[in-house]
Amino acid sequence: MPDSVRVFVNIPEDVTFADLRLARNQQTGDVIFEWAPIEAICDASGIDVDIFRDGNAGKIGAFIVAWYHAHRFANGTPDLVAEQLIAEMEARNIAGIASVQPSHGLH
Repeated sequence: MPDSVRVFVNIPEDVTFADLRLARNQQTGDVIFEWAPIEAICDASGIDVDIFRDGNAGKIGAFIVAWYHAHRFANGTPDLVAEQLIAEMEARNIAGIASVQPSHGLH
């Protein structure tokens, strides 16, 4: 089974990256976000949202990062939490840790 799969998604015109409302839990440092934009994208793309809700934070983290890169490529506004998440993922990759650690949110 491949480590990654390329998936093309349709982002509805009324859904923006800011709709995620990315934030950090002040006590745990977990990344928290609204599921509604993810659900709308999955629905528009014929993707079962449960693949992102299965408890593997790496999947949803990778999805958010990919969406953020596309958002920025389209001259979207920078998002501090997304930038932190990317930096943390890159640091883990350099350290040899393959994915974001699973929890109730993203670390």
